[in-house]
Amino acid sequence: MWHHLPMTTLKQANRTVSWTRWLLRVTVTIEAILAIAQPIFIGAFLQGNYSALTWHKTNATLVGAAAFAMTVAAVLHWRPGRGPGWMALACVAVAAAIVVQIVFGYSRTLAIHIPLGVLVVTASALLLVRSWRPARVGIDR
Repeated sequence: MWHHLPMTTLKQANRTVSWTRWLLRVTVTIEAILAIAQPIFIGAFLQGNYSALTWHKTNATLVGAAAFAMTVAAVLHWRPGRGPGWMALACVAVAAAIVVQIVFGYSRTLAIHIPLGVLVVTASALLLVRSWRPARVGIDR
């Protein structure tokens, strides 16, 4: 019954869904750059550039928005893009950590805010590296 339909090659399938991989790469890159800027801004504040605290606060909002966009892109890459589901889960975890990070930052609970910030930056950097690695057939699911 189905034998008369043409088989879709792996190359054609990759071409069909490649936009989801690129969307993921772009959003993860933006989120990672913004996340990496956070300790730079707070370091400038600690060195005496007091306006850098405003940059840190403003950038926190941008990091949160970028994390939301990154999560949407990761879900699209998973479904319909047939990418790995673990990447979507990891992006959800990072986005949730960023929300918690913002709450603890505004409440000035630095004992949690600082280590969680290190975790967020590290996870963002790892997602950045992973999103730019070439897909491996049969492994990236």
